[in-house]
Amino acid sequence: MKRKPRVQTDWKRILSIVIAIIIGLSAYMYPLGLEQPAQAVMAIMLFAGVLWFTEAFPLWVTALMVPPLLVVGAGIQPKQAYYPFFDPIIALLLGGFVLALGIQNTGLDRRIAGLFVRAFGNRPKMYLLGLMAATAFLSFWISNTASTLLMIPIGIAAVTASGLKPMKSEYCKTVMLGIGYSATIGGVGTLIGTPPNLIAVSFLADAGIKVGFLDWMVHALPLVVIMVLVAWVVLSLQHRSEVKEVKAPGLDGRRLTRGQKMTLAVFFLTALLWVTDTFHGVHNSVVAMIPIIGLYALGILKKDDLRNVKWSVLILVGGGLTLGSAIHATGLDMFIASGLSGLLMGQPEFVMYLVIGLFAIAFTAFVANTAGAAILVPIGIPMATMLGIDPMLMAILIGIVVSFDFIVPVGTPPNAIAYGTGYITVKDMLKSGIAISLIGALVVACFGAFIWPLF
Repeated sequence: MKRKPRVQTDWKRILSIVIAIIIGLSAYMYPLGLEQPAQAVMAIMLFAGVLWFTEAFPLWVTALMVPPLLVVGAGIQPKQAYYPFFDPIIALLLGGFVLALGIQNTGLDRRIAGLFVRAFGNRPKMYLLGLMAATAFLSFWISNTASTLLMIPIGIAAVTASGLKPMKSEYCKTVMLGIGYSATIGGVGTLIGTPPNLIAVSFLADAGIKVGFLDWMVHALPLVVIMVLVAWVVLSLQHRSEVKEVKAPGLDGRRLTRGQKMTLAVFFLTALLWVTDTFHGVHNSVVAMIPIIGLYALGILKKDDLRNVKWSVLILVGGGLTLGSAIHATGLDMFIASGLSGLLMGQPEFVMYLVIGLFAIAFTAFVANTAGAAILVPIGIPMATMLGIDPMLMAILIGIVVSFDFIVPVGTPPNAIAYGTGYITVKDMLKSGIAISLIGALVVACFGAFIWPLF
């Protein structure tokens, strides 16, 4: 998930709703030369986009508005409007959420984090790298919000034990920003790391292009490694440590519990089947049922744990998939893509990818990355065809880069959590985040133009 919902006063919420209605009606009535269904979908897209942008309602509530509006306004059949809410992608995401619950409930996440930190040592720069590596790895399998909430106390314990004070220590700023940034970066590493990844894959599947779990990792993991190192270097250069050694809390030395061992077994079996889907042919969404069935059958999770699944995220993704499918079904994606491709036509691929990457980062500085992906990916796929570039690479690029906003506290939940510790200011985040976001856009553009075509 991208942004933490804001609490709005009534007049701001009402103003947002009025603006959304005005923009939606204007788009519906203005003559654009589109067929009525496509024009209605554009109006609904802009209406929902404004509500997602302003967060007048919780994001998932706006997502639930999309299907009935499509049925009434654009003539989409109810079955077509609602089926994406349990699309195989939703099943895969649900399996990932349940697996994350098992890892967290057994304390396995803390043991993994401790192993990473111990492996990198206690020198300030290397300890920071250990924290960031552990956070990024955890974000492959659990939400970036959860991995940040786990690692922040570990970071605070270390800087406190080292005698460093909030707002007075540059190293404290480095640690808090490093955890927040690496959580966001790690989320792009696997299909279940963050919803935009799955949205990109879903729309590619609709276009007849299959991207498996391993396919995504092959494209994304090198980016994760590079961007974690980029963030580490930028933060280390901007904030110097006041201590020569970090007094970090170590592991307790206890053996794995029975629950942790069983959870590890389920985790490795699920991950192995996910990354080998091209060999055994079992769909990833079917494999995702293993942690759901296994962890409950083994007693690792209880009935009440199901309440902790991020159902709002599943609903938001379902609404985004529905909107994207309607954009494609009515031909609206081709209309928008034609206009955008005219601006980029004739440019080198690197320039195309860079412009699109920068636009996506700017767009999702205000809109949740899930909503941003739902709007941009179905437009990007036909636009890639018009520009003569690989639609798969375009979708993967957009799916990744919408998560690369490191600039403001509201940009991502990890940013907000890091800011909320009281160890950093908005100025600190701007100083580091602008550089890392720009480098991220450049790196993704380089991969899209020069590296990924070699796969």
